[in-house]
Amino acid sequence: MNAGGKVDWRRQTALYLLDRDLKESTKSGYRLSLNKYLDWCATYGLEADEVQPLELQDYAEHLRRVPLAAATIEHEMRAVKLFYRWLHERQLIKSDPARDIRFSFQQPQVRPVPTVEQLRSMWSSDLSALNRVIVGLMAIGGMKPREIVAADVLDLGRAEGVEILRVAGRRRPGEAPYVVLHASVAAAIHEYIGERNDGPLLLTSVGRRFTIAPLTRRVDRIGKDAKLPFKLFPLTLSFTLRAIAIEQGFAYPSVIRSVGEMETRRLAEWVSRAPANMDDHASLRLARLITLDQSSPEVRLGQASDALKHSEGPPAVAAAYAGAILERHLRGTCLRLEIPVRAENGKLSTYAAQLKARSMITTADIQIINRIQIIRDDAAHGWFEKVGNDEASWLIREAQSLIARMP
Repeated sequence: MNAGGKVDWRRQTALYLLDRDLKESTKSGYRLSLNKYLDWCATYGLEADEVQPLELQDYAEHLRRVPLAAATIEHEMRAVKLFYRWLHERQLIKSDPARDIRFSFQQPQVRPVPTVEQLRSMWSSDLSALNRVIVGLMAIGGMKPREIVAADVLDLGRAEGVEILRVAGRRRPGEAPYVVLHASVAAAIHEYIGERNDGPLLLTSVGRRFTIAPLTRRVDRIGKDAKLPFKLFPLTLSFTLRAIAIEQGFAYPSVIRSVGEMETRRLAEWVSRAPANMDDHASLRLARLITLDQSSPEVRLGQASDALKHSEGPPAVAAAYAGAILERHLRGTCLRLEIPVRAENGKLSTYAAQLKARSMITTADIQIINRIQIIRDDAAHGWFEKVGNDEASWLIREAQSLIARMP
């Protein structure tokens, strides 16, 4: 064991190879294979004696995605399997996770992660400040276990007007060296750290930096409190963003930039050229899914923005939808304030005039709304050539601004 009381697994691999009657070339290959395996374990905050069969399947799938040939993967996994057999025979581990497992590279086991509905329920529950930070950074932000326990308060900052948490060690092509924080996640962090302006981001009850062990216990408790139908591990929680991003069709480059995990060496040129918009960041999109009412105008305008950026349809489609969202909001505002309007025949300009009479909006707002109505009418009446990306983008931004001032 090392000074911290933990087993030095690299030393154990050296002892294992000394104990084996093998050629030096074979030992060299096994040493390389086992070091790669221990590096992978460290990336996900796993000690070798904590690994379960499901994690070994994950590692085999990781090798397949590198990609490696089937024969090479078999060699790598054989080295790991023999190492675990040796550890178990010498009673250095309680059980051998590789004993009964057969590694399937075509149909790897699927690790269960929280669904959008489960994550939304978890986020809206009475989470403690610390638990909310953990869920926000790992499930929504995609941070790995080792990354979150290594984070410091001084890593907090801003980029392009959005709060971020810098992540040391993210240097591969295409990945951002930080996690983007949705406003709700940033608020949870600031509530948790209070007046602290330095030191570890996550602290135990005795004021020490979190390690993987207490993080694992706390994540397990979060899963039990949420009544999830499976055991929740830190690794599972950090997979949530990846899984939901795939399910929801988030842009591939945004996921790479968010989690800093996918193999990007062969795609670095395309990832670096892909449009990078903070609004498209996978963490922000997931946060909007779980923290906002999906029928709210803010969410619907986000859908209009997504349609403009990712749909093959003309920009007029997004413009018509955004204009209708604004009209619906202005009509609802008039009805809520008991302003007499003919809702069945109302138009943007009609509602705007009534709200101006109540000093709810300004003359400048009226001019903006009149222009929005022109663009929206062109889009709705099939004059698609009159509505380009610039017009649709402007309409969505102005609608967002108007609605934000008239909640």
